Amino acid sequence: MKLRVKVAGCSGCGLCALACAYEQAGILQARYGAIRVQEELPESLKVRVRFCIQCRQGYCIEACPREALIRVKDGQVVLAPDRCDSCQGRFPCVPACRFGGLFVHPAGTQPLKCDLCGGEPRCVEVCPEQVIAVG
Repeated sequence: MKLRVKVAGCSGCGLCALACAYEQAGILQARYGAIRVQEELPESLKVRVRFCIQCRQGYCIEACPREALIRVKDGQVVLAPDRCDSCQGRFPCVPACRFGGLFVHPAGTQPLKCDLCGGEPRCVEVCPEQVIAVG
């Protein structure tokens, strides 16, 4: 299971990021979510939506010395929080993601990574343009 985004139809409203943050942390602040919406250029209507794409390469998995990022049977990459110690604040998994889909938690405790909300991604449910889908 993976998320798919039709960026051309995205308005950049950020509701997906807020829904993700609320689902993950109970906070309505986008920086607590594992999906980010960014304008490509200032004053532009073009946006970029970043999140873990559950890539086959597993760059983040390879970069994690604690084996806290694991590929499960359906191909999804999940974070085992009990194994993650943030590598003493260095987060080698975050820059290792060539797709920009991992983020540092605002508290600096662990990486933020899309977990697909257990199979029912909230970002898909709230997107007013219906450009986010599970594929």
